[in-house]
Amino acid sequence: MSRNFLLADFIAHIKNSISARLRFASFFYSSLIENVCLILKEDGYISDYSVVYDDLGRKNIRVVLSYHKGVSVIQNFFVVSKPSRRSYMKFKNLKPYKNGMGLTILSTSIGVISYKKASEERVGGEVLCCIF
Repeated sequence: MSRNFLLADFIAHIKNSISARLRFASFFYSSLIENVCLILKEDGYISDYSVVYDDLGRKNIRVVLSYHKGVSVIQNFFVVSKPSRRSYMKFKNLKPYKNGMGLTILSTSIGVISYKKASEERVGGEVLCCIF
């Protein structure tokens, strides 16, 4: 099966895994998804992630979801920039999501980074997704 927009598939898979109260989620490997997982791990939205190989030798990413007292740490997770409509922001126009309680993930010229790092580096870019 062909996957056209891996970030949206990743987010949908995470949401479905949370609603089913699963401990792990596994999906196709992509360097973009791995970078997003790294940011989510640094900010505590997921416990851990690892790159694993299946029986056919294909790369997959396995994410350990994080729960606090039986409730998922991730409450809302959505795509901002889509293939049909890209959303770009200059550094001056970037604002924190949910008054700084949420997290915005950007694709910039220095790589995939969070809003906090973008404000430190003073760079803008494509807004990929937001999480709360």
